[in-house]
Amino acid sequence: MSRRFGAAVLAAALLGALAGCGAGSREDPAGAADGSGGAAGAAGTTPDIGTELARAAYPSRFEGVELTLTVHELRRQGRLLHLVYSVAHDGDEELSLWDFDDAWDVALVDSVNLRRHSVVADGDQEELAPYRVDTEIPVGAAAPLGYVFAAPPEDVTAMDVYISTFPPFRDVPVSS
Repeated sequence: MSRRFGAAVLAAALLGALAGCGAGSREDPAGAADGSGGAAGAAGTTPDIGTELARAAYPSRFEGVELTLTVHELRRQGRLLHLVYSVAHDGDEELSLWDFDDAWDVALVDSVNLRRHSVVADGDQEELAPYRVDTEIPVGAAAPLGYVFAAPPEDVTAMDVYISTFPPFRDVPVSS
């Protein structure tokens, strides 16, 4: 586990304790047994990817390789909002998020209040998100990824999810 990732684990745990909402820990990365390097969900568990809120497939920068993005959860927990999505590809070798796009960023847009939400950072200004260079997407499996954002006002019931340079997922429902 990289120092950066370890710092994010500690920051997520501390942020959750301070906010009183039990923010997710990243001590047990999703796919740690197979080295996929994803991000853990709440309480150090692998994010649940059983629910599918939105899905889209796109051609990647690798000829003949399609990338599939699936949004599984956008859940409010106190003053934080947790996004879980997965990435899969049909290539024949393990690739990282960096391989697909070296500017792999994730953001949420609150279209009610016209506000863009970026990933929350810890005290060292490290994002509470998987590190794009180390996050490997295995062959033939979806890699679950977890991100933490500041929650929008209570009246916001859906947000747009922007992943990398792909078209956004519009009106993804926010659960509690």
